[in-house]
Amino acid sequence: MSREQITELVKVYIDQSAQGIEIENPKFDFKFKWYDLKSTSGLSEFLKDSSSMANTFGPDGYIVIGFNDKTKVFHSSPFKESGLGDTSALPDIISRHIDRPFLVNYYEMQHGENILGILHFPPSIDKPHFIRNYKIEKNGNVREEHNKVFIRKNSQTYTANKYDFELMVYDRKNILPEYELHCSFHRDAFSLDYRNMDGGEYPIPVKIVLNIENSGRRPVSVCGFKVTLSEFSDFSDHEVNTFNSSGLLNTFTLIVQSGEIAKSQIDLYSEKFYTYRKGNEIFSSIRTNMRRLPMKSFELTLTNGKIITGELTITD
Repeated sequence: MSREQITELVKVYIDQSAQGIEIENPKFDFKFKWYDLKSTSGLSEFLKDSSSMANTFGPDGYIVIGFNDKTKVFHSSPFKESGLGDTSALPDIISRHIDRPFLVNYYEMQHGENILGILHFPPSIDKPHFIRNYKIEKNGNVREEHNKVFIRKNSQTYTANKYDFELMVYDRKNILPEYELHCSFHRDAFSLDYRNMDGGEYPIPVKIVLNIENSGRRPVSVCGFKVTLSEFSDFSDHEVNTFNSSGLLNTFTLIVQSGEIAKSQIDLYSEKFYTYRKGNEIFSSIRTNMRRLPMKSFELTLTNGKIITGELTITD
């Protein structure tokens, strides 16, 4: 659905709710305020609600932020209320915490004097989506549960059961998404590209020969690539290595037709700066453990502004 169609759908559901008409769509939910994505409880709630939308049988899912459908009260909810500065952080959060990341689009609409946030979840053929480490905070204590799968039933969210898993497998076989991209590379095609450096600190420069398979309905034009790698399952920020494409990819976009596989050599640079020696150590460690990295995700930016995320495949 287009942005205009989505905002019209939201208006219809708000009008129905105002008239006391129950919304009989398990993949539509209202939330009064933004999730606090800087807190453990807020992040866990976001991961639970968003992954349940992606896991649930049926068409597109929506979470509309800024309206309480029980009290019929609005609360202006621009994205900055999440505690984050940029909506581009949403795909990164999902990639870091969800096994088999899913697509999420974010829009804002003006409704009277209020700004409403809209999280849009296209149907996923990659379900079930697991939360790697689901954290529950209560009375100052944090309890972790691993590989949690949630699903929507009526207007509530539940832990998935055997029947739900079977329905997810059935549903994904019947969905051909508009955008579906898979990225892979051979471990020998990931190489260090240091040249003349002085004694300062620099991003780690690497080259990668990337394969991009387009199994969606639409051709895509790729203008940005990001890969996130970690040698640890339960990682801290300093144990995650993220590499971004250079500006050249923005100048010379890569077009991949539907049903085709494109290959391209891409220059990447780490987001963090290191000395030459430390950069070599990090690269060597990743290279040595590449076959068994527990986290290896990608993010592709398209020229139309869409961001596609997924798990990166590394072959021998």
